[in-house]
Amino acid sequence: MKNPSEHLSFQLESLEEFINIIYDAGLQEVSTPKPGNVGPSQIIDGVSYQDYCHILQLLKKFNSKYFDKKNISSPDFSIGNFIFQSVHTMVSNPPYKNLLLGHILLYSPLIFAFDLLFRNDIPKKVNWNKFWNTVEHVIATTTPQDGIWLSKAIQISNAGGIKTPGNKPLVSKYDFTKSSIETIIIEDQKTMKDLFQESADFDMISAQYCTNYEFCRNFYLQSVFPIQNPLNSQEKDVKNLFLQILATVPDSLIFRKNGTICARDIQNRAKVIIKAGGITTQAGLLKIKELNQKMLESKGKLNPGTTADLTACVLIIEQLFNR
Repeated sequence: MKNPSEHLSFQLESLEEFINIIYDAGLQEVSTPKPGNVGPSQIIDGVSYQDYCHILQLLKKFNSKYFDKKNISSPDFSIGNFIFQSVHTMVSNPPYKNLLLGHILLYSPLIFAFDLLFRNDIPKKVNWNKFWNTVEHVIATTTPQDGIWLSKAIQISNAGGIKTPGNKPLVSKYDFTKSSIETIIIEDQKTMKDLFQESADFDMISAQYCTNYEFCRNFYLQSVFPIQNPLNSQEKDVKNLFLQILATVPDSLIFRKNGTICARDIQNRAKVIIKAGGITTQAGLLKIKELNQKMLESKGKLNPGTTADLTACVLIIEQLFNR
């Protein structure tokens, strides 16, 4: 069987088009009702669908502003600084919470890769391998200063479960909650990729940085590409995509907050939903309702946030390489 990626490519005229894709994918994900997540009719811990839409809009504006020609010539222009400034934009505006840290982390190397390709004025048509080779280059050339910016971003985001992932003390010299973390990063000359390697075995977002998005790329090729019609805004397809990802790998945020057993339990419940037919059967819909209720009762501890972020990332890939 031929590798479908051999025939995949995209053709965009500007960085603004790519920024629109990132925004549309994020909006598509959050607009789809999903178990355990904030949605158009589901408020969790005081955070609403409108809050997510507001932050997505602010990030879209920030992305355009950051890649202005004047900013590109600044000594602070880097992926680490971009991540920090994006997170700062998020937490400095209502509802002043960490809503989209994972989304920001996942799309940052992608937008920098596109910018690099576009500024080098390569042929407008970019194939699958060229794009992902550039993403890998962006991640591989991060610096210790990028690592410091990353540590600052994680600190101001107040990300859940960082100190005790899986209800166990973090076993790493590079604890972002330490006041001395910046000095340690400089002394050890740890790049941003090096720092993600410290958590790649239990965090799927970190793993994407260390494997050049292996999970997201393969998930797109194996589970999304074979679909006859593009996902576009089809709610049922996005919800199924979310459930398939949740059933494939334990949610990292649930693991960090609750431990392995709980994360595996949620994963297994998602598998049961898929086996029951997902949203196409009454049995599947009933199981989704039961799972959502269980998650809501946890008051945020069972929020499958990483699964939502991975879903948005796959949607970016789908929209970019849309046949």
